[in-house]
Amino acid sequence: MQNSFPFIIYGAGGHGKVIAETLSLMNCQDVFFWDQNDSASQMDQKVYPPFQGPAGKVILGMGNLSVRKEILAEKGELIDFFESFLCHPTAFVSPSAQIGKATWIGPQAIVHSFAKIGDHGIINSGSIVDHDVHLGNNVHIAPGATLCGNVSIGDHSFVGANAVVTPGIKIGSNVFIKAGSLVKEDVLDGAVV
Repeated sequence: MQNSFPFIIYGAGGHGKVIAETLSLMNCQDVFFWDQNDSASQMDQKVYPPFQGPAGKVILGMGNLSVRKEILAEKGELIDFFESFLCHPTAFVSPSAQIGKATWIGPQAIVHSFAKIGDHGIINSGSIVDHDVHLGNNVHIAPGATLCGNVSIGDHSFVGANAVVTPGIKIGSNVFIKAGSLVKEDVLDGAVV
């Protein structure tokens, strides 16, 4: 992917570094970070305070959903987000899947047929989003999690590492599914499972 604009990763911590590596593997040039801590990056990219430095297309580089939600609510209108999604070269995304803007799909992740993922999502390393799954905006699927077919998850929800959500389950917004959980029943908004 040859980018004609700089990429800005908003957050230079762990998740930001993973996004930077994805962009590097995609041969993207002009990648830099926005972060409060100018020494935050251990990568080669320059770090600027938020909203400073060269203009470019932004993708959120922090994994913490509450921080992401706050930035989207308070500053989202001011940010020129990347209009497509970023996909690690080893991930598989079905041609029939619909992926929202500024979503990141990690190494060895799988997004199957007719899945629909909202904006600003994280589909982390080795996770599986099966057929006809619908994810809201700003949903984080942690490494190794499996969402079986026809699952739906509302905005700002988190599914922990190696969790399994069985077919047809409906999970609300602002939900936290703990690592290793087996979810066999619907989950209401705001719940911790």
